[in-house]
Amino acid sequence: MVNLTEITDESTICIVCKSYAPHSCGGCKQVHYCNKLHQKEHWKQHKSECRAFEVKSNEEVGRYLVASRDLNGGEKILVENPVAFGPKHVDPTPVCLGCYKPPHSVARCLKCFWPVCDPKCPGLTDPNHHGAECLVLSLNRCLALQPSGFRYEIITPLRCLLLQKRNKKKWQQIINMEAHTNKRGVSTDVYKFFEERVVSHLTDQYLSKLEEGALPHCSKDVIHRICGILDVNGVEIMAGGDIELIALYPTMYLMEHNCVPNTAYYFDPDFRVVVKPSIKISKGEHLSTTYTHVLWGTDNRREHLKENKYFSCKCTRCKDRTELGTYISALKCHGLPGQSEFCGGWQLPEDPLHEKSNWTCDKCSATLSYDEAKNLVNMLAMEVEKIVQDRPSVEKIIEFLNKLEQLLHPHHFHCYEVKHLLIQLYGHQDGFSHNDLTMEQINQKIDICRDLLSINKILDPGYSRLSLYTAVLMYELHLALTELQSRGKQSDNLTDEAKQLVEETIKILEHEPANSPGSELRTIAIISLDKLKKV
Repeated sequence: MVNLTEITDESTICIVCKSYAPHSCGGCKQVHYCNKLHQKEHWKQHKSECRAFEVKSNEEVGRYLVASRDLNGGEKILVENPVAFGPKHVDPTPVCLGCYKPPHSVARCLKCFWPVCDPKCPGLTDPNHHGAECLVLSLNRCLALQPSGFRYEIITPLRCLLLQKRNKKKWQQIINMEAHTNKRGVSTDVYKFFEERVVSHLTDQYLSKLEEGALPHCSKDVIHRICGILDVNGVEIMAGGDIELIALYPTMYLMEHNCVPNTAYYFDPDFRVVVKPSIKISKGEHLSTTYTHVLWGTDNRREHLKENKYFSCKCTRCKDRTELGTYISALKCHGLPGQSEFCGGWQLPEDPLHEKSNWTCDKCSATLSYDEAKNLVNMLAMEVEKIVQDRPSVEKIIEFLNKLEQLLHPHHFHCYEVKHLLIQLYGHQDGFSHNDLTMEQINQKIDICRDLLSINKILDPGYSRLSLYTAVLMYELHLALTELQSRGKQSDNLTDEAKQLVEETIKILEHEPANSPGSELRTIAIISLDKLKKV
């Protein structure tokens, strides 16, 4: 049996003298002091960083955050450590539980036998990482020796449960978060999924082996609630490479959703989150993030939010048939039966907030039913997925894009994805290096980059959610402009624009995690900027 009293609460440190600090700033709760004198001494430095928001509530959205003063892009709204984090509880990536790098095929934790990067990984004994759950996982070492003995889905829920002993304040913060358990009843698919993948496995294989009373709250209902809390409030973290983690934050979870958010956030190496304005925010404005993909159409976003976050979005973008003039969901109107010519209009949902709205043309009376529009978009989605996975040639991409634009608006999210792929092939695929491209192809690449960047600027004005998409577009545009310049076809202004694009690429990718595609592109951009400066 394991005595979980070995796992102790964390202490905080005075920012002035580094001694034990039982007091925290009443405004932001992020800075700690050993006494009032040191708090007063530090205020001159701290006041510009102190809490920039207020917590409010209403019946429609519950608790939410509003700006307590005018906020500009450079300042930090919120900086906080996670109350819990770990592998995703749905489709997790195998990781070393000490450092979250890919585990070695033969290396094991010496206590619980779970795969690790190295048996001497410092995080294996750290209670903030693997040290806490290792005691519980050690109760079933035999299971860890079986090929399918690792269910990373259980780790983060287990870490949440263990906070009952490690840090009661954090446990209370978690258990007070919304879980929407009334919408996740025993007859629902989501309940059955977690019952099989997480709850029963964690209970039967590990928690049942604890000494009685070791964890006061570890019933199946509690574990289901924690899974709901992670679903509704969890934030995904890219930890480098393809590694994705999930974390809960004590204040950030109160930020409400908007399909065009006004904040951006990034994580430091210790998974501390930093939230900043992505655009100028006025005092009293709601602080928002987004819980869905910015480049999905309204129907997809609202469906995802209803199924996974349990609310129906009614933001400005969702209300607008054209999605703020981007037409990112629009279908090409083929007119009424018997018409010999197309009207040139676009079919859009008649009422975007209605789940089964008909799609009507903005120029003629042609109408598609919801099912007809949905089936067309879904059919094309399968074709897009297939052609992307097949690593097609430039010729095939162009041929497929021409087909899409016979059915969809050029800005439709399916066209966007294919165009984003095309500009990465132009200049890089064999036979289509920048030297090989015709003037027509170079100008096409430039036009596509500028067009997609205009969409990004509307839907993600502060590059808060499309940083990598935007950075790729800017970098590829710079390459095309540089090629034009080398051919002597344009003015010297192109060199200045190319430099600005690379500088912006570097800035946008500043906080990308190490070894990620974003950090690799940033390194390439830094080298490119150095070369441009020497021209």
